[in-house]
Amino acid sequence: MSKPTNLTPSQREAIRNEILQQLENNEISLGEAVTQFRKQLTHLTQTNYAELIKISRRSIQQIETDTGNPSLQTLNKVLKPMGMTMGVKLK
Repeated sequence: MSKPTNLTPSQREAIRNEILQQLENNEISLGEAVTQFRKQLTHLTQTNYAELIKISRRSIQQIETDTGNPSLQTLNKVLKPMGMTMGVKLK
């Protein structure tokens, strides 16, 4: 099955919601979510995505494999092209 190259806003939103639901249900890790966001929403390699957001490919790799300890600023750079930000939510 080939990947769509031009997603409609509603398709992008559906993908985001599905991945976020999996993350919220602890079905996937943050790194797995970032990988899915990158692949499904941008269709870019780690190297190309890292160049786009101006961080190292190694940083992307560490985030996606849940190794390393990225700053909130770095996570927000990674999520910004997907239309998201990371923050703290009080319960």
